[in-house]
Amino acid sequence: LGVGAHALGTMRVLGHVDPEAARAVGAVMSLVLMAERLRVREGALVVATEAVRRDMDAYEAVARAARVGDVDEITRAVAREPLDSIGGRAAAVLLGPHAAAAPRVAAHCGNPGPNPTWSAGFAAAASGTPQLLPGPQAAAPLMGPGGMVLGAVVVVRAGGGFDEDELRRLTSLACQAGVALTNQRLRGELRQEKVRRQALAAAFVNAQEKERRRVAEDLHDGPIQELSGLALLLDGLREGAVRADNPPPEELKSAASSMGRAADAARRAVGGIRDAVFDLHPLSLGSMGFTAAVRGVVERVGVDGPAVDMDGLDVVDSLAPDTRLAAFRIVQEAVANAFH
Repeated sequence: LGVGAHALGTMRVLGHVDPEAARAVGAVMSLVLMAERLRVREGALVVATEAVRRDMDAYEAVARAARVGDVDEITRAVAREPLDSIGGRAAAVLLGPHAAAAPRVAAHCGNPGPNPTWSAGFAAAASGTPQLLPGPQAAAPLMGPGGMVLGAVVVVRAGGGFDEDELRRLTSLACQAGVALTNQRLRGELRQEKVRRQALAAAFVNAQEKERRRVAEDLHDGPIQELSGLALLLDGLREGAVRADNPPPEELKSAASSMGRAADAARRAVGGIRDAVFDLHPLSLGSMGFTAAVRGVVERVGVDGPAVDMDGLDVVDSLAPDTRLAAFRIVQEAVANAFH
């Protein structure tokens, strides 16, 4: 009995059989054998489909934990999955090894007994290869980028062994867990880097504004006061010269004119320094509020520019000082660009 060129078996017929009838019987038997082979293959396909479904369920559980949880949640999900998809008495996830310590048990599930050893897991984490040890225990390494070993996942049974398909599923689960843990670590590093950069930016702004404030206060308390006093002194000298008895007209006019020019120059210097102080640090921002500080920016630009309406700026005063200062600098630059 054959299918094509493949011999499936033999059939013995006792007595006289017509050759044509014999060929018909042989054809029928061949069809029966083909149907049996298809049934066996269909059963194998069902088994394979069920294995794929279990694998996908395990991958989805790990991926779900990676999306919504931290490292502890991921390791707990990985420890649960071998018991559901492979079966066993207990399972554990080991993380490490580190430079100065052996792998640690990050999570475990099931009943490992009073003195669990997880020896296959330690061996897999140390060697970076799957391990099958008496117990029986099966373990697969958790691999990270560049072949770095992140740890291992280990399953313990009360009896019996592990077949090739179960070892394959355990290895696949370990690969998925390695990817999830690597992504979680990278996300944590990105978050830490973002926090660090924000802290550096805030420190830079604070240091810059602190220095601006110091320079502004020095200018305000020093040269501005001195120049203001000089202007008043020159005004007094000019008035005294005008009131003097019998002054020579020419000298009187010259002295009064010189003192007037000196007073005007002192006032212009005071105005220029005040503008520089405002650019360095807007003192009105802290004392009078955001709207007053912005109004000062607009007034300094001049009356020849376009009309400016300010509405709703008081809400900025409720923000944090650093944020309020950053908003003022943005408005200051925008006004300068618009008017120039």
